[in-house]
Amino acid sequence: MNRTRILALKKKPPKAVDFYPSEDSSIPFHPSPSKPPRRIPQELWDFVSHQKLRTLRGCHSGRVGSLGWNNNDILTTGGMDGQIVNNDVRIVSHVVGAYRGHRSELCGLKWSTFRQQLASGSNDNLVHIWDRSMASSNSPRQWLHKLEDHTAVVKAIS
Repeated sequence: MNRTRILALKKKPPKAVDFYPSEDSSIPFHPSPSKPPRRIPQELWDFVSHQKLRTLRGCHSGRVGSLGWNNNDILTTGGMDGQIVNNDVRIVSHVVGAYRGHRSELCGLKWSTFRQQLASGSNDNLVHIWDRSMASSNSPRQWLHKLEDHTAVVKAIS
């Protein structure tokens, strides 16, 4: 005899949310504009000793999909929220800079050899080249170069 299991839900499942911004959107998309986005902490672990070194809080409102080290002290994180954040892991107030310009999840980050420029690739089919000195500037355009001829997601930067 074939028996089927039926799952009963105590609450209704959440409504479907469109996680991708419209083409004309120039700011990161947040599913619930009435509430501020929830900040998800990132943990920094020592691979050899298997111990957590610290927790970075207040950076991103979604998962972090890309990391890039600039020297040994600045960890650059790229998140699902389209934000790029420079974190100085030596100090308590670790956020020391941010870059704005992507409309979708970051997939790749790579610092140049001399650590002055950062390349970022995203689900919005864009590659941006950023100058280290332009982090958190009030300029409406922070990037040095914007490469927009890609026809698909930019998954990796090398």
